Amino acid sequence: ELEVRLGNINGNIITKINIDNTNDWKIIKSKIENIPTGVQNIVVINKGKKLEIDWISFE
Repeated sequence: ELEVRLGNINGNIITKINIDNTNDWKIIKSKIENIPTGVQNIVVINKGKKLEIDWISFE
Protein backbone atom coordinates (compact mmCIF):
# COMPACT_ATOMS: atom_id res chain seq x y z
CA GLU A 1 0.00 0.00 0.00
CA LEU A 2 1.15 3.51 -0.81
CA GLU A 3 0.04 6.55 1.16
CA VAL A 4 0.15 9.97 -0.45
CA ARG A 5 0.39 12.67 2.20
CA LEU A 6 0.20 16.42 1.96
CA GLY A 7 3.24 18.45 3.00
CA ASN A 8 5.30 15.95 5.01
CA ILE A 9 5.39 12.39 6.38
CA ASN A 10 2.90 13.34 9.10
CA GLY A 11 0.60 15.33 6.79
CA ASN A 12 -3.00 14.53 5.95
CA ILE A 13 -3.46 11.41 3.83
CA ILE A 14 -4.98 12.49 0.51
CA THR A 15 -5.11 8.98 -1.00
CA LYS A 16 -4.17 5.37 -0.29
CA ILE A 17 -3.25 3.07 -3.17
CA ASN A 18 -3.35 -0.71 -2.88
CA ILE A 19 -0.89 -2.44 -5.20
CA ASP A 20 -1.18 -6.13 -6.09
CA ASN A 21 1.95 -8.29 -6.02
CA THR A 22 2.93 -8.70 -9.68
CA ASN A 23 6.05 -8.65 -11.85
CA ASP A 24 4.31 -6.72 -14.63
CA TRP A 25 4.16 -2.97 -15.16
CA LYS A 26 0.64 -1.59 -14.93
CA ILE A 27 -1.18 1.70 -14.60
CA ILE A 28 -2.91 2.27 -11.27
CA LYS A 29 -5.30 5.18 -10.72
CA SER A 30 -6.55 6.63 -7.46
CA LYS A 31 -8.81 9.54 -6.53
CA ILE A 32 -7.43 12.26 -4.31
CA GLU A 33 -9.69 13.32 -1.45
CA ASN A 34 -9.95 16.95 -0.34
CA ILE A 35 -7.93 18.34 -3.23
CA PRO A 36 -5.89 21.33 -2.00
CA THR A 37 -5.53 24.47 -4.09
CA GLY A 38 -2.24 25.96 -5.21
CA VAL A 39 1.19 24.37 -5.37
CA GLN A 40 1.71 21.72 -2.69
CA ASN A 41 4.44 19.33 -1.60
CA ILE A 42 3.46 15.68 -1.35
CA VAL A 43 5.11 12.64 0.20
CA VAL A 44 4.60 9.10 -1.11
CA ILE A 45 5.11 6.46 1.59
CA ASN A 46 5.44 2.75 0.83
CA LYS A 47 3.71 0.82 3.63
CA GLY A 48 4.23 -2.57 2.00
CA LYS A 49 6.77 -4.66 0.17
CA LYS A 50 9.50 -3.47 -2.20
CA LEU A 51 8.16 -1.99 -5.43
CA GLU A 52 9.25 0.05 -8.42
CA ILE A 53 7.48 3.21 -9.58
CA ASP A 54 8.24 4.45 -13.09
CA TRP A 55 6.26 7.72 -12.94
CA ILE A 56 3.47 9.57 -11.14
CA SER A 57 1.01 11.90 -12.84
CA PHE A 58 -1.76 14.14 -11.51
CA GLU A 59 -4.72 15.29 -13.60
